[in-house]
Amino acid sequence: MGMSNDAARRDDKQPGASTIAELTSWGRVHDGLRMPCSPERGNGRSGMECAKPASVGAGRGTILRTEHLLLRPFREDDVDAALSYRDDEEFSRFLPHIPQPFTRRDAEEFVATNMSEPWDRAPTFAVVLDGTVIGTVNLQVESATRSAMLGYAIGREHWGQGVATEAARAVVAWGFRTFDLVRVWASTDARNVRSQRVMEKVGMRREDVRRGHHLGRDGQPVDEVVYAVGREEWSAIALPGLGANRSSTETGQ
Repeated sequence: MGMSNDAARRDDKQPGASTIAELTSWGRVHDGLRMPCSPERGNGRSGMECAKPASVGAGRGTILRTEHLLLRPFREDDVDAALSYRDDEEFSRFLPHIPQPFTRRDAEEFVATNMSEPWDRAPTFAVVLDGTVIGTVNLQVESATRSAMLGYAIGREHWGQGVATEAARAVVAWGFRTFDLVRVWASTDARNVRSQRVMEKVGMRREDVRRGHHLGRDGQPVDEVVYAVGREEWSAIALPGLGANRSSTETGQ
């Protein structure tokens, strides 16, 4: 489900919406693409700057392991895998920032962008299943408000298998710990039911509906839904039964 916004990054060359964040001011679910920092809903700020988190306990060598997945930074040899799962019109249906067809050059730029983004502000993990990269999950951290936008996008072959939920939970848990966050949020096209289910399974609740927030792939206005989970709520739901804590972290350079 090219889901919630694979946090639209600069690799996505235009505005669109996506798996966890996509456009400049949308906290959407994107898929590893980063978007410029934007004012959080209701915080009264108008600037677009992103300050560095005060406490960062992880570097670019961070690796997360869950029951079925390996989440690690992107590498140069991930181009073929990225091309394979992203060159899919259905995958990018709600992610208009992803070009279609998705070419090798697009894949090379996508991987290069993910490798160069500052890890303390925009960490992006490649989601690896059985040795193959099948998607992304990322955060865009705004230390000034101690909040982060979650983004994720998983190749269509693996939809409906709980992969996005497992990966997102691990990164949300890691984000709360590592950046001392008080809120994690995500948004997606209101028609993207699959992505909304992932957000709910992660423990988020719907906060807002932004009418006509951006233009979709067909050029028509798209409503966007916003979900979020606060630190206290996360602490209450992050129980072994939910799987939120079933991950381990490794660090290195």
